[in-house]
Amino acid sequence: MNARRLAAWWLLAACTSAACAQPVQGDVAAIGFQAPNGFVVRLGQWIPIQVRLTVQGTQLFSGELRAEGIDLDGDRVAYVQRPVIVTPEAGAERTWCYMVANSLNELPANIDILSADGVLVGKLPLPPCDSIRNDDLLLLDISRPSAVRRGVLMTPGHYRNIVVAQLPNGANDLPDRWWGLEAVDVIFWDQPAPASISLAQLDALVDWVRNGGQLVVGVGASWSAIRKSALAAIMPLEGEGPVVELKQLDSFAGRVGLPAWQDDHGILRQPIAATTARPAAGALATIIQQIVGSPDPVYLITMRLVGSGRVVATAASLRDLGAAPIDEGKFYAALLDLNTYSADFQKQQESTGWAANVGYMEATSLYEKLVGPVSFAKSSALYAVTAFFFVAAYVVVATLASWWWLRRRKLTHLSWSVFAGFAVAASVLSLVTVSALRGLSRVAALSVLDLEAGASTARGPCLFGYRSALRQVVGLSLPGEGDFLRPLARPQQISNAYVTPARYAGVPARARLEDVLMRATLKQFEGYWHGELDGTIRADLVVRRGPQREEAGRLTPASWIANELAVDIADGYLLFIDPRQADPAAAGKSVPARAAGLTTWYDPALSEVPPALNVLAVRLPPIPAGKQISGLGAEMYREADQRYKEWARLRPEERQRKDKFDLPTLRRVQQAWAGSSFIDAAVQAALLASTRNFYLSSSGDDFNRPGTPITTEALPDLDITHWLRGGDAGVAVLLCWSHDPGPARLYRDGKPMKSSEGLTLYRVRVPLRYEGSPPRPGGEP
Repeated sequence: MNARRLAAWWLLAACTSAACAQPVQGDVAAIGFQAPNGFVVRLGQWIPIQVRLTVQGTQLFSGELRAEGIDLDGDRVAYVQRPVIVTPEAGAERTWCYMVANSLNELPANIDILSADGVLVGKLPLPPCDSIRNDDLLLLDISRPSAVRRGVLMTPGHYRNIVVAQLPNGANDLPDRWWGLEAVDVIFWDQPAPASISLAQLDALVDWVRNGGQLVVGVGASWSAIRKSALAAIMPLEGEGPVVELKQLDSFAGRVGLPAWQDDHGILRQPIAATTARPAAGALATIIQQIVGSPDPVYLITMRLVGSGRVVATAASLRDLGAAPIDEGKFYAALLDLNTYSADFQKQQESTGWAANVGYMEATSLYEKLVGPVSFAKSSALYAVTAFFFVAAYVVVATLASWWWLRRRKLTHLSWSVFAGFAVAASVLSLVTVSALRGLSRVAALSVLDLEAGASTARGPCLFGYRSALRQVVGLSLPGEGDFLRPLARPQQISNAYVTPARYAGVPARARLEDVLMRATLKQFEGYWHGELDGTIRADLVVRRGPQREEAGRLTPASWIANELAVDIADGYLLFIDPRQADPAAAGKSVPARAAGLTTWYDPALSEVPPALNVLAVRLPPIPAGKQISGLGAEMYREADQRYKEWARLRPEERQRKDKFDLPTLRRVQQAWAGSSFIDAAVQAALLASTRNFYLSSSGDDFNRPGTPITTEALPDLDITHWLRGGDAGVAVLLCWSHDPGPARLYRDGKPMKSSEGLTLYRVRVPLRYEGSPPRPGGEP
């Protein structure tokens, strides 16, 4: 008997020991992205966390990873990555989980490892990290060795502060979901080897570009490998592209190089390898290098718009081009739209303390304006007005009207009884009204959707406000491959005193929120949606370049825009590079490829102007559903002609260029968006965020005096100024909006909910054709 009892105790102890032992171990290899001083993340956006796991013994481990955060209401959110499968004897296996934080003190201390049945089996400590502002431009170099020379990028003076980061193991550490790169604005990948990373990582990179990312690729001798991969589908180059050795780069040196790079005959001291691949359909070559003795040139720098993003490729490697004695500012300007403040602007920044974050502290936040439509601001205002009139009506009826009625019937001795009856009736009526209002579950939505003219496929971020009727637990989702859904986050310090016991799960890979507790109040969510529209927007745009003043820079009367959507367009703007400019590299034959780094066409004395001054803006009238409009900008052009005539009547000595009315520019309308209320606040915020990289926070017409800046803190990067393109075939950007909530639908327990109110901003990329030649530089407009 004792032997049996001893055996039983031994078996129980063995089972208990096995249950307590951790079947899986690991560590957190990285959180966010590695900057010079440690890991950095963006608050309010997806934070990628790379985890390495190993399993003990011979049993396969299947479970999940959890990272806990806090939403705006103080509810706990467990961001879940499932399933996580680790096989024995396979060494350390990598997986990624994703979470969102409102502030750094919300980041959990550990990542939890749970078994398939929800039992906690391990904790992995998170390494320390820092946060960067949403206004910062995050540039990620995934090349090995690094291809980015920090130099000019890390110096102050840019419209947006630039942060250069890396991944510990280069491209091999790319997240496996595109939203893991949401915080990144630009990725540099020199001489990529696509076969060295997983298909999931490569797909994530491609999807990131389509959803608004900008990728810079240094090709060099790697074209053959690129061409055989999924990366080829978004590259601005195509064809076999055999590699040649370049001994001359006079076109490149003339734009960004220094004489010391070449000998006296323009010959490179060290030949470099470059691909001869030609530009793909829709791509634009910005620097072309002729090869001595060959009819085929090398397209040294090409760019191509892909979805909401852009890919820039250099035929030679970035390291070869960057190793030369070049003007780094011009080199990176040729690759990206990096805008810098003037020297005088920077001096005034320093003298006023603006550069020491004084200006930033006073910045106008776009967040509060943009989230207004999903806060039921209009409904709340309407309810407040209704309550006011209800109270006013009650006072009138309960006092004046009732007293008049009682006096007429000589029943004034019953006044207190009648007043009490009115009070009871009003109370019952108010309770019934409140119950009716609370008995309605409502959804508000704001969408920012990108599409190409003539296409019905759209994509973009969307915000939802969900007002629940009752206290209930629901599952919310945003179905669609590659979409995501998360609680709306605003970076702020949240005291633990407001954290509630309520907890729900966020499953990023499935765009789903599980077991969300609704307390008959408002909750707000943020997602990314792509899908089909019920129709499209079409356009045929032709712009005259000149030479006559009355036609230069203007849309032809026959140009048109057709609204084939099922909703009315309330208002809009059309933006395009001022075609009165001339590309100096093309001897004035082409419209410059970019708006940055140009001067206004009629005044060569202005050597440095904001890029927004080089973009023309045409205000559009409402376009009803199914209608087409033409004569675009006609009223604006008549006003410009009238103002010019008044200016021209002045004696020559009285004329000043600053008083002369010219065509409205993006610069002018941005100032109106930042300081006017002639359009909805949410629309103003969306328009400013869409043109963020061209926004100069200067005062009025004085480009060198700092003014009040704007901040996009807590918002995703919505800028699309990289869409603006000139060259032989231009691209215009149509920004228009509808007061319809849009096609994105929030699903509750698997069923779509219709939004009762909201706003949709449509950002449409439209082809543009040019007629005529540019005016004479310095001539009168």
